[in-house]
Parts: sequence; C-alpha cells; structure tokens
Amino acid sequence: MSGQTMTFTGWKAVLVLVVIVGVGLFRLTTARAKLDTQGKAALELWVQSELIRPILADTTASLAERGSAALQASSVKIKSLAVRGRLNNAVMRVELAPNPALPPGADLVRYYRARYSTILGWQGLNRTSKLAWYVAAF
Repeated sequence: MSGQTMTFTGWKAVLVLVVIVGVGLFRLTTARAKLDTQGKAALELWVQSELIRPILADTTASLAERGSAALQASSVKIKSLAVRGRLNNAVMRVELAPNPALPPGADLVRYYRARYSTILGWQGLNRTSKLAWYVAAF
C-alpha cells in the first residue's frame, strides 16, 4: 500500500465540517427528544419499582394492604426532568411530584445515570449521587 494522505481544503473542508457538526447535532437532538418521551416513561417505571419493592417485601402487612400500597406507589409521577453530561454517560435530575404513596421523608429530587445509543435508546439506568449531577459537564 502506498502512504497516500487525504487532505481537505477549500469547499471540501467546509463540507466535511458541516457533515460532522450535522451528525453531532442530529444525535444530540434525537437523544434529548427521546429523553422527554421514552426516558421519562422508563424513569417513572424505575422510581415506581423502587417504591413498590419494599412494600411487597414487607411481611408484617396483609396482602390486601400491600396490594393497596403498591397501587398507590404506581401512581408516582415525575414533575421535572433535566439531563447533563455526554450522551454515553448522562446524569439525570428527576423531581417527583408530591404523592401520598411516597414514604415520609422521601427525597423528591433523585439523580440517575444512563447511557444513550442511537439504535437502542436510553439504557443502563442506575441511581447516582447529587455530586455526580454537579460534576457532569453541561
């Protein structure tokens, strides 16, 4: 193989730069739009499961009480959602709407970390700390 190098000058350089910026902006806008729909729905299910898990594990309550409490916990909704950081390591700030299903003293603001793939969408959801939110790049 010969050691040929490819150089972009003039209009070719501008075209390559526009394509690179366009692909980056497309990926960013689709990720943010999917966070508002798919991501919010997934986060609501995740928060609800965090609340339901200890309710179902409580053996001191009757089955009817646990079922009623689990139904109440499944009505918890997200009030606001914000994201910071790179898409392959985003940190989300979730503010929950007040709900009687939340345990006394429960945090209404929670922080989660997730990755975004153009093909697979939002995945790898894990709870993280408040510090991760402030350290994440804007």
